[in-house]
Amino acid sequence: MEQQFGMKELYFAQLKTTSNIEIDGNYLAPGETIATFDRIQISQFKEIEQYIAAVGGYENRERVIWRRPKELDLIFTQGIFNKAQFALMTNARLGKLTNEVLGISQREFLETDENGILTLSHIPYRGRPIFIYKVEDGTKVLDCTMHSENQIQTSLGAYINVIIDYTYIYDANISELTIGQEMIDGFLTFEGRTRVKDDVTGNTKTGIIKIPKLKLTSDLSISLGTDANPQVGRFDAKAMPIGERGQTRLMEFYFLSNDIDSDF
Repeated sequence: MEQQFGMKELYFAQLKTTSNIEIDGNYLAPGETIATFDRIQISQFKEIEQYIAAVGGYENRERVIWRRPKELDLIFTQGIFNKAQFALMTNARLGKLTNEVLGISQREFLETDENGILTLSHIPYRGRPIFIYKVEDGTKVLDCTMHSENQIQTSLGAYINVIIDYTYIYDANISELTIGQEMIDGFLTFEGRTRVKDDVTGNTKTGIIKIPKLKLTSDLSISLGTDANPQVGRFDAKAMPIGERGQTRLMEFYFLSNDIDSDF
């Protein structure tokens, strides 16, 4: 059996660690915040329950029925997200790129100077090939040598338009998101706030949502291109049950007596 309910907006939602982990070069202790979501536009909670029945007697009818909360599926959607939130949404490992250089492919439309020299925007990655083509007819230019770190001497002559493909090194700080390696293979905790309107007084009050045991289940799905829909951050997770038999719980919702964030 499934029960569903939704909320228009969650705010100040936080995901916290339950163990020591490393994210983007930072080492986090248990209970430390991994990511904060200021505004979650759409949220959906779907409870999945399991019913177990003891049967017997005439027509093997159900005699005793036990209801057990199995899990709670969560879906959050946020329009703008940072790299840590994106890593959580894809459950992909996020870390610093160390002891390596990143080669970036570059294509430029250039014109030779009066001496047949091309000046590149970046210093080419030595050992990687450089390809030059004449714009006029697409002919590949083979007779060329390095003139300086970012200049190439050609035999084309003056003021010839070319296309050049090469690779250069990016050596500033780099964060690496690795798809296929889980960011977190354990559990997290979740806490968020929402606003609830009192049916009698019409006053707005704060609701606090807490999930003590959360498992990331996000899958990667990205659409790019001018005709593609804008990418929306979607965060999928499961709330897992905790507690002794008869006291099992998935999520806790607290209704406060006032709006604690009314001044913000």
